[in-house]
Amino acid sequence: MHADAATAPRSRLDAMLFLATPLLFAGNMLMARAIGGDVPPVTLAFLRWAVAALVLLPFAWRGLRAHLPRLLSPDFAMLVLTGGVLAVAPLYAAASMTTAGNVALIISASPAFVLIAERVLFGTALRLPAMAGIAMAALGVTMVVTHGHPSALLALSFNAGDALAFGAMLSWVAYTLLSKRRPVKLPPVVGLAALSLGAAAMLLPAAIVELEHHAGQAGFGLVITPRSLGALLFLCLVPSIGAYGSYQRLVRGFGAAKAATSMYIVPVYAVLLAALLLGETLRPYHGYGLALILGGVSLAALAGRRASVATMPRLAVSARPS
Repeated sequence: MHADAATAPRSRLDAMLFLATPLLFAGNMLMARAIGGDVPPVTLAFLRWAVAALVLLPFAWRGLRAHLPRLLSPDFAMLVLTGGVLAVAPLYAAASMTTAGNVALIISASPAFVLIAERVLFGTALRLPAMAGIAMAALGVTMVVTHGHPSALLALSFNAGDALAFGAMLSWVAYTLLSKRRPVKLPPVVGLAALSLGAAAMLLPAAIVELEHHAGQAGFGLVITPRSLGALLFLCLVPSIGAYGSYQRLVRGFGAAKAATSMYIVPVYAVLLAALLLGETLRPYHGYGLALILGGVSLAALAGRRASVATMPRLAVSARPS
C-alpha cells in the first residue's frame, strides 16, 4: 500500500512531463526559425550551450569536480556528441534550408527508429498496443504536415536541408538509446551543466570557422538586437535546460522507445504556437491530427508504463533531451 502511494505522485509527474517536454522542444524549433537569419546555425548552437553552461555553473561547480572521472568517460562524451552537438547544429541549419513540414515529418520518425533500434540491437519485445499507438501517432503527424491530405506525401521533395534534419534525427535516436542503455549517473544539475560545457567545447572550433566564413559581413553575420538576445536566452533556458532534463526523466521512467513517442507531439505544439504567436490559421485537420497523436502517444506510453511502474528509478540519476 505504501509503495502504491509513493508511486502515484511520480506517475502523475511523468504524465505531465510527457505532455510538457514536447512543448519545450517545440519552442526551440519555433525560436530557432524566428532568428535563423540573425545568427548562423553552428554559432547559434554554440551560444545556446555556452550561455546555458554559464547559468548552471554556479549551481554545479562542486559537483563537476566531484564527478570529474565520470565526465571524462567515453560514455559521457558520446552523450554530449549525439545529444548536444549532432542533434542540434544540423537541425538549426536545416531550418533555413527546407520547409517546416519536411522537418516535422523527419523528426517525427524518431520514435519508430528508436523502436526498431531497440528490437534489432537489444532484442526488446514489440508490444502490440505500443506499435498501434505509434502507428496512430504517425498518422496524426502525417495529417498535420500534409494539411489533411496524406497522399501529398508522394509529392514531397527532399533536399540538403532534409538530409541534415534526418542526420539530426538519427543522432537524437542514438542519444535516446545511450541515455537508457549506457547512462552516466550524475545529479541532474551537474549532468546538464556538463552536457552544456561539453557541447559548447565541441562546437567552438566549428563556430569559429563559420564566423570566419562570414568575416566579410557586418558583425561576422551576427545581428545583435534585443529580439535576438531574448531568443538566445530562451534557447539556453527552455530547450537546453528544461527540455533536456525533462526528456531524460522520461527515458528513465518509460524506457527509450516510449519516451521517444512524446516527440510526436512536437509538430502539433509547433503548429499551435505558430497560430498563437505568429497569427497562422488553424484548420480542421489540425484537430484531427492532434486527436490521433494524443491518443497514439497515450496508448504507447501506457503500454510501457504498466510493465515498468513497479521499478520506477529515482529522479536524480542521470545526465541528460532540437
